[in-house]
Amino acid sequence: MSSARFSPDGRTVLIAGVDGVTLADARSGRVSARLTGQGPPTRDARFARGGRVALAVDVDSARLFDTRAGRVIATLDDREPIAGAAITPAGDYAVTHGASGSARVW
Repeated sequence: MSSARFSPDGRTVLIAGVDGVTLADARSGRVSARLTGQGPPTRDARFARGGRVALAVDVDSARLFDTRAGRVIATLDDREPIAGAAITPAGDYAVTHGASGSARVW
């Protein structure tokens, strides 16, 4: 596991790791969904829009997911390997940063 984050309501855990991106019930630990489209290993994942959107990052790209439908909304392809990313709580903007120190706002 690379990262784990609670949804804003505390009911769901967003897990990034060697298996990609997984949503799990916070109480039982049962997997509720696997978000497909993000190549493993996934470095980090974060919630936005009250948990309805997730941003996931691997070395090649960042993807926005609709967590309810489990599908990719957008792919953010940078020109260099991605070291990390963040997203605003409202999901209006995301930023990726590369290993060279560059940053890109989406």
